[in-house]
Amino acid sequence: MYIIASFEPSAFLELAISALEQRGIQKNQILAVPLDKRTEPRKLLDTIHRADGYSLFDVAAVLGTCGMLLGAIYGMVLNWGPYCGD
Repeated sequence: MYIIASFEPSAFLELAISALEQRGIQKNQILAVPLDKRTEPRKLLDTIHRADGYSLFDVAAVLGTCGMLLGAIYGMVLNWGPYCGD
């Protein structure tokens, strides 16, 4: 018996495949094939519903976190920081 279904590539597809494996279907009996290639260009900002793993917001968040951490650490040590060492 063959079961054929169409899904968009996402994390939900991975969850569906792992649920099938937990129900006793062997890995060699499961085949997931993308139906079409991506024709639209990548977007610079991800949304909660569409995320392809490439986003400028992620880079800005990482750089902002690193800047905040270094500013908090060295701001307390340097003379021009909030704690002047008096």
